[in-house]
Amino acid sequence: MNRKTPFFPVICAGLLALVVSCSVKVEGFVFRDAAGTEVPLTLASRDGWKPPGEVSPLPGKGLVFRLEKPVAIESAAGSLYLRYRDAVPGLSLSVPGPQSEVSSPLPAAAGGGETDFFLLLPPGPYGEFTIRAETAGASLRLLEAGIRASEQVVRSGPRGIYATSELFPSAEGRVLLRSARTAGDEVSLVFAADSAGRAVPGSPAVLNLSRGAERFSAELRLRPVPESVYLHSRFLGFVPEVFEISGLPAGSSWELRLLNRPEWRMDSPSFAPVPTDLGMLLEAPAEWRHRDFEVFRWNLFPDVLVFDTRNYDAQKRLFHRLAFFTEKKGYRGKLHPYPAIWNLHGWNAHNYHAEGLADFFETARKTSFRLNGEEIWLRDYLVSQGILKEAGGSYLPGTGGVLGISRESLPAHRRLLMAHEAFHGVFYGMPGFRRLAEETWKALPREQKDFWLFFFSWMNYDITDSYLMVNEFQAYLLQQGLSRVDGYFKGTIAGRLAERYPERKAWLDTLFARHPDMFTRPAGILSGYLEGSLGIRAGDVLSLRPLK
Repeated sequence: MNRKTPFFPVICAGLLALVVSCSVKVEGFVFRDAAGTEVPLTLASRDGWKPPGEVSPLPGKGLVFRLEKPVAIESAAGSLYLRYRDAVPGLSLSVPGPQSEVSSPLPAAAGGGETDFFLLLPPGPYGEFTIRAETAGASLRLLEAGIRASEQVVRSGPRGIYATSELFPSAEGRVLLRSARTAGDEVSLVFAADSAGRAVPGSPAVLNLSRGAERFSAELRLRPVPESVYLHSRFLGFVPEVFEISGLPAGSSWELRLLNRPEWRMDSPSFAPVPTDLGMLLEAPAEWRHRDFEVFRWNLFPDVLVFDTRNYDAQKRLFHRLAFFTEKKGYRGKLHPYPAIWNLHGWNAHNYHAEGLADFFETARKTSFRLNGEEIWLRDYLVSQGILKEAGGSYLPGTGGVLGISRESLPAHRRLLMAHEAFHGVFYGMPGFRRLAEETWKALPREQKDFWLFFFSWMNYDITDSYLMVNEFQAYLLQQGLSRVDGYFKGTIAGRLAERYPERKAWLDTLFARHPDMFTRPAGILSGYLEGSLGIRAGDVLSLRPLK
């Protein structure tokens, strides 16, 4: 073996006159031709490539992916398709064509989520494509590639509205489009408006979708960051034919894309998370792929998954033991058999970050603790979605987290729970906000912090976990609007605490008199930061607010 090792570079060097270079087989993702047949790929060099799909070329350099056999595009509606995530801007895609090269920058989704990109190509044979870095640090994680029919895309431009090769006049602040989709299709619409710096706070756009007598209307809150809003026909109850939006800020650019994604269909075996806004999630009918729950991906934070369950029992089978392991006073850090905890109150809604999930499943693995079927499914599912990583048989944290709510909650309570859990998702996904929440918590006067620890202990949280305390502090403050925060704590919560601990009523009254802004001040700090940076605020995380 030792005598053979040095010969490989020599052999490669000797063949340079016959081939361009030694090739490296590409593994870790699938390239398919227009018929769906897998086509093997090779690379000229490993530089900038790390299996199963990490692409990070040096500035000015490119990764050249060569197809084992050329693929043909036979119609004018064919594209090179890439699906990727975790994109850092600065990459471009180029494809040598029959007449000339076709190229385009590769866009990055807000929050590093998944991006589906289509590069329209003229008919002809194609044998390679290149992903090139224009700037230092540009990278992405490639998930899938292939030749596909182009999706229907309509976008605004400096001279009007473009759809394929057609140009339509555009009215300032208003868009009216018609689709030719048939009623039998299952389709998803994605609307993305770039109105950064131009959106007027408190003045949402109005969205109207219709097909004959069927209609869906909603307010659309535009963000100071790019956001893609998804509208799925199976939750709308019809396939939209007319798309109308008004109230867009002057100078906004936007794109409307019609998707037909088999993995989101009712009969899909893949169970890929369905991207959605939380407002649509709250209103959508239970047209689910699983009898007991559906899994969504929060469009504003694509690394955060939301489980909507049919009832509390279905929710408990997934998350009850996790709640006790990660949060409960007297139980945290320990695994308990269900007979010991099933009848103890957990939560009616849930949130777990990647680190807590990894700790739970790794502890179960190391101690050979027997999990139930739903927990085992959840573990494997989170690995498939990158929230957990499996390495050497161990479970490690990935990115993002999980939220859970239930259809058994009454509508008003369900909205409150969704807001509370959503702010946990923000806490996981925004390091700057997380640091601000930690600083705000640390700056609290001692007696204010004593109130919070007293409240959280009464709620059966483990108050020795500082991360948990900061996370719950911000979520309880922000789950309702700023005008309601005093009433919630000084009225509802103080009343319950005084009823349970009558000897503490005088202490509560004195505390609130000494610190009249002890709730509104920190809530205002946190809400102001989020409104300025993300366009969400205390009590309001929804992008879509359906109109009745």
